[in-house]
Amino acid sequence: MRAKRPHKPALTHGMPKRSSHERIDPFTPCSIESVGDRGASRLMRSGALPPRGLVISANRTIGLLLGITWTLAMAALVHRDVLPYWLAEDSPGRALRAGDFQTGIFNERGDRVGTTWVTATPTADITTVYSLSQLDIGKVTGLAPFSGPLLMETVVTFSGDSTLDDFKLNLTGGPMPVRVSAERFGTDFACTVRLGDSTMTVPFDGRTSSVLSETLRPFTHMGKLHVGQSWRLRLLDPLALLKGEAMEFQTELARVTRREQQKINGVELECFRIETRGAVAWADDEGRVLRQEVTLPFLGKWILLDEPYDAAARKAAMTLTRVSTPRKDARERLRRREGR
Repeated sequence: MRAKRPHKPALTHGMPKRSSHERIDPFTPCSIESVGDRGASRLMRSGALPPRGLVISANRTIGLLLGITWTLAMAALVHRDVLPYWLAEDSPGRALRAGDFQTGIFNERGDRVGTTWVTATPTADITTVYSLSQLDIGKVTGLAPFSGPLLMETVVTFSGDSTLDDFKLNLTGGPMPVRVSAERFGTDFACTVRLGDSTMTVPFDGRTSSVLSETLRPFTHMGKLHVGQSWRLRLLDPLALLKGEAMEFQTELARVTRREQQKINGVELECFRIETRGAVAWADDEGRVLRQEVTLPFLGKWILLDEPYDAAARKAAMTLTRVSTPRKDARERLRRREGR
């Protein structure tokens, strides 16, 4: 009689022996090429691997789902971040009315940290805007190495066609005076920055000068506001200039979102709510901005309120001549550094 061959399981190619109640997880990663075509066929027949058609179908399904997800993500991006800029209208008509204006500056607790006074004298040939801002550094931030009042004075001059001709900024009251002046030469600008005894010059070409003119153009009223209106804003980064870098401009989108009640100087008024990134403003029916809330890096939220003009307070601010005193901790750090 022919001897019986011992019975062997169908799968013995180096695979661990499994009991009858165990099964191979069909989703266990396994390379078909690593076992060869014959071995792969045996694995598929035994259920250790899913059929080749099922694998191809699963890959197609996953690819389709990824494609749909990517398409939806791009559609959301266009709808949220790109489409509003395409649909944005021209900015509302901006008018500069002659007169004196005052804005109170408050922190989010409601404490006054400063005041800005503006005098505008527009004419057919030339427009001059003089601005004086006084800030109490001790109330603004605890990060500054000095305390006391800080005075910022600016004079901006525009020609009759709203082209920037001259810009001057003086900053006094800090540890060192800061002077910035810009003057037009043809289509270009030459800007000089003085920090204490140091001086640097930054030239602006015609394109940058044009954007700078648009950014610095002053206004007191915005005309023809309506809910749903949106427009682009070009904002400059003045810190880049002080750091000696190229002037940087950012484009933001402003929207008139709705009408709502605001209490201005004790009077309830219905205003247009205007929103942009990091700021909210409320304007009356004439387009005059009555209240702003601005979030600033390291300084938190500031509230700017339109106020009745106070000539005596402005005169008192202009008498500021003393240098702000360093904070006590700053003086101690200075002594340690000097070895005293």
